[in-house]
Amino acid sequence: MPNRILLIFFVVMVGSGLCGCERKVRNQTHLPNQTEFSGVDISAEGRKLQDFYLEDIRDGKEVSRGMFVDRVLLVAFVASWCPLCREEMLDLQELRKFLPENDFSALGVASTEEDLDEIKVIVKQLNLSYPMVVNDPELEKSFGSVSTVPVAFLVDRQGLIRKKYLSHLDISVVKADIESLLNRGNKS
Repeated sequence: MPNRILLIFFVVMVGSGLCGCERKVRNQTHLPNQTEFSGVDISAEGRKLQDFYLEDIRDGKEVSRGMFVDRVLLVAFVASWCPLCREEMLDLQELRKFLPENDFSALGVASTEEDLDEIKVIVKQLNLSYPMVVNDPELEKSFGSVSTVPVAFLVDRQGLIRKKYLSHLDISVVKADIESLLNRGNKS
């Protein structure tokens, strides 16, 4: 019997580690509602990315939705305290190397609970060249309730959210999805 309890405990702990890092919202753990799966609002697909105006933590310049018009955009919600998120930040950097800059962009969105100085250090350490902003409730509304990190969303050239990726990105899958959107010829 004790071995069975230990096995169940181990399976639960490993399973929770594979789903991503949990994010506390207002000092309470977010509990998913009926439209959520693994902490991500599954109704995000098909939503229109709303306009936003935020500051790039790398250089203080404004980052807006308008910068990404006519581009496929991968938006990744990450946190400095999440080991999988650091890997995902690097994966976004790699994707940018293999996809045309005039057709594809990446945007990192750091958790609002993080210390801004810590975020800046991580961005510099990882030598990230894509914009990184601090999460904003208005930006998050486009994607639904983001309560687990890492999570990423693929946005088409018209600004529609086409796909979500829970937990760590599989670069080959994401690259194929991006190329599929690029090959649709849906550039306005």
